[in-house]
Amino acid sequence: MKLPLKEEVREVGAQLMQRSHIPSRYFSADLKLISEDAPHRISVEKYVSNIIENTWKGYGLLLYGEWGVGKTAIAVCVGQEVLAHYGTVMFTPASLLVNHWIERPEERDKMLGVDLLILDDVGIADTEYNRRILETIVRQRSDSLRSTIITANSPGSGILGDGLKSVMTESMVAIKVAGKNWREDKREEVKKEILG
Repeated sequence: MKLPLKEEVREVGAQLMQRSHIPSRYFSADLKLISEDAPHRISVEKYVSNIIENTWKGYGLLLYGEWGVGKTAIAVCVGQEVLAHYGTVMFTPASLLVNHWIERPEERDKMLGVDLLILDDVGIADTEYNRRILETIVRQRSDSLRSTIITANSPGSGILGDGLKSVMTESMVAIKVAGKNWREDKREEVKKEILG
């Protein structure tokens, strides 16, 4: 059966996102969902509007803010834009960072080589060892002009040591993501679907 063009594009996009390890719950992420009055909207839109140049120069983002305000969704939207311009993306939860770095050399190589690496929820597994690995990754990517997006609950998370902050200064911009907790809305939606 031949899918309509719109469906073909959607399916190709989903396949690219799967190969990039983007969680399927974020496949429908869309920057249009950012509130018009959200202070971070303009910064995110400017970054995305220059995505080719920003990626080519290795510029990235630190998206920080409270739980559930949309940091990961924004990072995925940026990743979708890179994929739409034939770039490569890898999404890695910080909780899997050590596993990918130490035990899976193919994943480590991919982390260093993709056009955009999204490191999600940095600060969750905060140890000195994890800090060193994170700094090594960001430093090597910065040296190779590869873009990185980090999501975290705080720009001063313990995991962002002085060395990493220094590297980030030359290659990343910090954007505070603020607003309502999207998970609260989702909880009500799920509750309504389950309980009627």
